[in-house]
Amino acid sequence: AYRKTSDIEEILIIKDEKWGGWIIPKGRVNEGESLEQAALRELEEETGYSGKIVKFLEEIDSDLYELREYYFFLIEIQGVQDRSKMDGSIKEMKWIRVGKIPKFEQFPDLNKYF
Repeated sequence: AYRKTSDIEEILIIKDEKWGGWIIPKGRVNEGESLEQAALRELEEETGYSGKIVKFLEEIDSDLYELREYYFFLIEIQGVQDRSKMDGSIKEMKWIRVGKIPKFEQFPDLNKYF
């Protein structure tokens, strides 16, 4: 997820101990959901932000946690954070300027976008 304020573009990252550090919001697709619906739902559950999908970025096959496919979208934040929608799984999050984002060891193919 990203936001642009004035001339600054920032990416939202979350701290997820299960994944071993900082990563972008992610999650599973529920039965009956499209990939896009799942991406928006997971963003809201993990961060309290709603958003609008700008574009599909990439599909990555990974066995980091278990063998499966991951789908990544560029999502523009819409509105303000609503903490009441968060599911409590993420304890810490922060906005980082594009270009200053730490490398994502879990999904190195994503680093080219940031």
